[in-house]
Amino acid sequence: MPSPARRAMNVGLYSRNALAKDAGVEPEGTGSHRILIGGGDAFTDPNGFAWTA
Repeated sequence: MPSPARRAMNVGLYSRNALAKDAGVEPEGTGSHRILIGGGDAFTDPNGFAWTA
């Protein structure tokens, strides 16, 4: 068994509709439809919203 510091992580890529169905929510939703893993400097998304790290 791996040590607690070295656990495996699985990533699944779903379409928006499939993910909403799996989560039991409406696919239209509200808010951001993106995810950033990692980070860095502040940026502005295509809708003009300024994000900070």
